[in-house]
This record gives sequence, C-alpha cells and structure tokens, in this order.
Amino acid sequence: MPPPAENSIDSAYQLYGTGSMQEVQALCEDILQRQPKNVEALYLTGLAHCRLGDTKGGRRLIKRACRVHPPIKNFVHMDALLRHQGINDIVAILERRLIEYKTFSTIDVFALSYPKCGRTWARLVLGTYALNGHLGRPHRGLPRHRSEPPIIHAFFQPRRLAALEAVRRHSNRQIHVQNKKVMFFVRDPRDVLVSYFFQYTLRGDNAIANDPGFDGSLSDFIRHPIGGLQSIVRFYNIWPLSAKNRKNSF
Repeated sequence: MPPPAENSIDSAYQLYGTGSMQEVQALCEDILQRQPKNVEALYLTGLAHCRLGDTKGGRRLIKRACRVHPPIKNFVHMDALLRHQGINDIVAILERRLIEYKTFSTIDVFALSYPKCGRTWARLVLGTYALNGHLGRPHRGLPRHRSEPPIIHAFFQPRRLAALEAVRRHSNRQIHVQNKKVMFFVRDPRDVLVSYFFQYTLRGDNAIANDPGFDGSLSDFIRHPIGGLQSIVRFYNIWPLSAKNRKNSF
C-alpha cells in the first residue's frame, strides 16, 4: 500500500529543502497519480521544474495549481518586501508564496500589529499560561508540555511583515485571515515611534527594510518614509477598513 499523500508531500518538502529536485518531481508525480488535484504537489513539482531549468513548464504547473485552488495565488503579501530587499528571482518569490500558504493554513488565531505594540509581551503571557507550570520557553509561540492537550495555533506577526507595510506597500487586502480570529494590537503612535526609532537604528530593522544608510535623529525619523509617523498611521488605518465586516476581529 502506498504511503498517505500527506506523508509523501511532507517528504517532498524535505527533499526540496535539500535541493533534490528530481526526487521531488518523482514523488510529486506519484502523488498526482493518486490525487490529480493535490495543490501542494502541483505547486511543488512546478517549483522543482523551475529550479531544474524548465521555467516555462514549471510556471504552467504552478498556474494549474492556482486554477485548482484559486486562493493560493493571492499569497503575495511578501512579494513587495522581497523585491524591496533586492530579491527579484521569480522562483524565490513563488517559493515564498507556497511557504506562506502552507504556514497560514495551519493558523487558528492571528496576532497582528505594527512593530513595538506589545506582541512579544502577549506571546510571553500566553506562553506562560500554556506551559501550565512546566519548564519551557514561554516566548516561543504557544508551547505546551507533552502531558497537556493540544491548544490553538497562534501566529504572532514577525517584524518582517510589519516592515512590508513600513516600506509603503500598503494594501487593504486582508492577509488571508478570512474565517480566522484576529487580534490587532494598537499602541499610542507617539510611543510606537520612539520605541521603533531605537529598534530601527540600533537593532537592525533598517537592514530588514533595506535602508541601512539611515542615521538620522528621532526628529528625522518622525518624517522618514519608512517607519515614520505617516507609515504608522497608514498601517493602523488598513485594519479598520478590512475588519469592518468581520465578526472575528478584536
């Protein structure tokens, strides 16, 4: 009896990570023999074709995956940041879209905010609660001890996604949170600005935003197009617009 498709696709991802593209193709083709509309197998074998030099055939398979499951083609929220960082390789961008699709499909709750608005503290509090007195690292998402029942899978938006907004690639597109619970953290923009100034200039966020040359003062940062006050306000305004018809936002 052949292994379940879900086990095979996990193996295909592992092989892709090691650069074994021909093995990825063979495994995905085996999956597609049994499940012709397996979206991840179609997309992954398309990427493998691209990495082996058959870009036209690979893109055709990826387009077929998007026709089978149209939502996957909308996972473009990282494209602007990647290009802003100088990553213009279309295959790398397509890989990121698949990674985001696979990651987001497992998430129950999204915790979103601009940088320096309390996500880390919230993760620490929830992680401590989830450990239920056991040893562990509460800031590592929502950990649990082996003896405890499963809990929800929460996604705490990393700075890289907020940097996407900081480079002025704003969009009122909801980041694939339809039918998901969303917690949107808000902090006084003045406090955010001061905290983020130090994060940006001393802790590497200017590099994330591909802006390593910024060496201005706090006054300069207020007016800076990346991370400045206008950027914060624009980010805040996205979510009321996208959440006004949503029942699961908090």
